[in-house]
Amino acid sequence: MSGENTVADQMRRTPRVLGAEATAGELRTALGDAHTNCGLIVDEGRLVAVVVSDDLAGVSDDALGAKVGTLEGRTVSPTDNAEAWRVRMAAHGIRRLAVVDDGGMLLGLLCLQEGGEGFCRPAEAS
Repeated sequence: MSGENTVADQMRRTPRVLGAEATAGELRTALGDAHTNCGLIVDEGRLVAVVVSDDLAGVSDDALGAKVGTLEGRTVSPTDNAEAWRVRMAAHGIRRLAVVDDGGMLLGLLCLQEGGEGFCRPAEAS
């Protein structure tokens, strides 16, 4: 990790997103990619839900993804200390956190390397 210390310094600025009409089936497909640990559901740039595989258990393929995901515990502020989040993410096995502004607009994705020792470079994360 470099000397930068805010989440904004470490986040991936162009994460893959799905629209508000994305279904659980579409999310299952997206999460089938080994590099995709969460589905980011956005509506006009605003993050409405973050979906992980566990959210999809027992959910029909045609269910709206926004209804099965949550934002609670899955977002971080761009001004937060990146190293503090790295430690917290590694301790709790969290690989991805959506970065949102005070208005809920998606700014990026904070991606922890598999070993937890640092953040992914933007080209390595999704």
